[in-house]
Amino acid sequence: MNKQTIKQEKLDLLYKDQMRLDIQLEDNQDEQKALHQLREDLEYSQGDALYQLNDLLLMGVTPSHRSFYMDLLEDVDATTRKIFLDLDEQELQLKQQYRETERRLEVVQKKRAQLLNELAEKEEKQKSF
Repeated sequence: MNKQTIKQEKLDLLYKDQMRLDIQLEDNQDEQKALHQLREDLEYSQGDALYQLNDLLLMGVTPSHRSFYMDLLEDVDATTRKIFLDLDEQELQLKQQYRETERRLEVVQKKRAQLLNELAEKEEKQKSF
């Protein structure tokens, strides 16, 4: 095989890598959006649950039931905080994956541009002869 064919094959592989990385970035963005939507839904649900439970307490419950509802309020709040911490961790991981994928994409794009320039220069030299 000649050098030009090898470079063209490398160029094709780099193009495939670039497309794969672009798709990974899009998937990552979709996951981040879904995570954000989940957080909003959770905030709404928690707020609604806390409002309903608080409303029950304000309407008046028997003293024996009051402690149950207070414990329930605390459990809902504690569980929601734990879920938010888990979501924060997932969001951080997604952002790190996104940055890493972006970095790899930049490397692939630079290599590809360099190969394209080399191929174009060789083509120019061949045309000038």
